[in-house]
Amino acid sequence: IPPPPGPTGRRRSRVSTSPWSSGPEGTLEYLPVARPEGPEFLPFDRTRFDPRTGTYVHIPVQRPILADAPEWAGYAAVLLFVFVLGFGATLAEPSLNALGSTLEELTTGTYKRTFLVRTVAVGVGFGMAAGFARILLDLPLILVLGIPYLAALVLTAFSSDEFIGIAWDSAGVTTGPITVPLVIAAGLGIGERSAALDSFGVVAAASVFPILAVLSSGLAVRLKARRALAVNLDDL
Repeated sequence: IPPPPGPTGRRRSRVSTSPWSSGPEGTLEYLPVARPEGPEFLPFDRTRFDPRTGTYVHIPVQRPILADAPEWAGYAAVLLFVFVLGFGATLAEPSLNALGSTLEELTTGTYKRTFLVRTVAVGVGFGMAAGFARILLDLPLILVLGIPYLAALVLTAFSSDEFIGIAWDSAGVTTGPITVPLVIAAGLGIGERSAALDSFGVVAAASVFPILAVLSSGLAVRLKARRALAVNLDDL
């Protein structure tokens, strides 16, 4: 009969006899615990046994949520988590809202402040996902940083001066008081649990992807403005 649940998720099991085994370390006692798939024998800890009432306090250890899932599912869950973490932390950065207001004034309302905030937040999220993908999959650093920075330089050559300054300034969002502690803490934590030799490159990746996002959106906004101007001239 399964033992009834006790307070705070603990289970109390009445002990009568415990199976035992003898080995090099002496006699070891085990406690049978009822499971749906059959009884499980756990090491018996006498400090959890109350001889007056004959009860034993057992604290079950739950298995990981994705324990039976394939390996890629665990990687996907981690990357989704760090993306949401980077996205949410960037939305809370106070300096980013000031940067968005400046850009909205420079573009006379064409480029909205909220659009910049969300664009940078998405860039930081993808940057963190790319940085942690390097840690989990042991990718070369040139793939995570070299190619994005090269693409940023190419986009810079085709962008206007206003968007160039705003885009490269947006990289400083990842050095804010909210984003940096979360990025570094997550990098150290996941880096210690993985087999990667180092966790370098997470902050750098989280800095370059917002540049790509802002430059790309800036080119799209400029193209949209030119099309709108061409339509107005045709109407005249």
